[in-house]
Amino acid sequence: MKCRADIFFLICIVMSLLFAYGFSASSTPLAEDDSLFILASYFTGIAHSPGYPAYVLLSQVSHLLPIENVALRVHLFSSLAGTLTCGCIYWLLVRELGIKRWTALTAALSLGFSSLFWNLAIIAEVYALNGLLFALILWRTLFMARVDKLSPLQLSIIGLLYGLSLSNHWPLTILVTPVFVVIAHTKFQQLGKGLHYVTAGLLAGLLPYLWMIVRSWDESVFSHMGSLGTIEQVYYFVSRAVYATTDNKAIAGVPEKILYFQLYIQEFSQQFGPIGRLLIIIGFLRQWYVLPMRIAWGLSAALVLPPVLILLVNFTYTPLEIASMRAYPLPLYIVASVWLALGLDTLLTSQIKGFTLEVRKPVRHGLIYLLALATVLGVIWTNRGIANTNTWAVSHGKMTLRSLPKDSVLFVMDDWSMAVISYLQLVENYRHDVALYSEYGTFLPDRLFGNLGTSYQSQSEQLAAFIMNSPSPVFMLQNPDRYNLPSHDYGLFYGVGSTD
Repeated sequence: MKCRADIFFLICIVMSLLFAYGFSASSTPLAEDDSLFILASYFTGIAHSPGYPAYVLLSQVSHLLPIENVALRVHLFSSLAGTLTCGCIYWLLVRELGIKRWTALTAALSLGFSSLFWNLAIIAEVYALNGLLFALILWRTLFMARVDKLSPLQLSIIGLLYGLSLSNHWPLTILVTPVFVVIAHTKFQQLGKGLHYVTAGLLAGLLPYLWMIVRSWDESVFSHMGSLGTIEQVYYFVSRAVYATTDNKAIAGVPEKILYFQLYIQEFSQQFGPIGRLLIIIGFLRQWYVLPMRIAWGLSAALVLPPVLILLVNFTYTPLEIASMRAYPLPLYIVASVWLALGLDTLLTSQIKGFTLEVRKPVRHGLIYLLALATVLGVIWTNRGIANTNTWAVSHGKMTLRSLPKDSVLFVMDDWSMAVISYLQLVENYRHDVALYSEYGTFLPDRLFGNLGTSYQSQSEQLAAFIMNSPSPVFMLQNPDRYNLPSHDYGLFYGVGSTD
């Protein structure tokens, strides 16, 4: 009977969130990374560094959907990952922490409709899957901390989930690892004895990287850097060394870090609405009274994530980089939903810090259920404007392609519309007569040269030779001066669809 009730509540969570996400997800590709991940998923290719192979492989389930629109299919994969995350949070609250079902349901739905979570659940990005893997590891870690003995299967599952999380987004996985370590530190002896099982699961979870390396050898694949032929190239790509200057801007300093700190405080306070915010504060304080200390400390370790991110990443305070930094603390908001459940569950108890709540139980429970409903509705109302149904990126991409003469050449790198234009041509076959190229030998299957192992001078020379000898008119989305080309006497045109 208990299991049936839990399944019923899980169905309520799944149906509510899938409907909301499906209604608000866009059927067209969006700007920047959204289109890149759609292309990587559709062509089973390699996304930008470090490749995110687990996302690419797992997102293939979306292409089993009987939906013709490719962009919508991949967006719905994030929706599925987000829905399963909330289901997992419900399950661990009820089964591992002993939270009442209605309280756990409220927390799961509040998480699903929170601002950042909702946003990431309707776009093609790795963060929804990262959230799901975080929630699954948290669930298994809480289970591991509760039971006396772990079976080989349970040890292997822990390793598998952690390996998959590393294969999806290893930097964020490493940053949230202290949460799991603190919760399960009393089981280290068992983990040591069963290390071979954990290692076997971990290696299985890391197999997507091996697939990625082999897949890169096919030069016709949509791939960020092309063939990864040596250990040095693999390390360069997976370690994100390719983004060394991007992640660490020399001009970024203490003022930018203060701005990001203020941003994180503001974002955290707005995720769950005013009632949810109050319940999170109550739950954070209550955890020290109702949970084992190792669990309370482990959950609280998630609070360290934003300041560590601010210290490690030297971003300037620009819209594009703000959008990236805004997505990183998702695991903290997942933990915050646990505190929200603890806060609401506190109000359902008759004893609060030694004070007996003198209200008849049915009346009190009725009031708390109304508060739970108000919490969820408040989050939905606060974030009701979230939807990615606009088509401006596609409209701009089509306008750019329409403006080109027949059988022309277009270099697309260093512009926000690059991925959208590539999607229009490679997926929708729009203006198939136009040949798309990258100035850096990246992403697009048609490469003038390989990005790895080719010097910048050699790239510039080959690019100049190609343009000079091209029988077709050549265009660039960005100003060619930034590529240090030796001359502009070979029919190069700039400004087609440019946003500069």
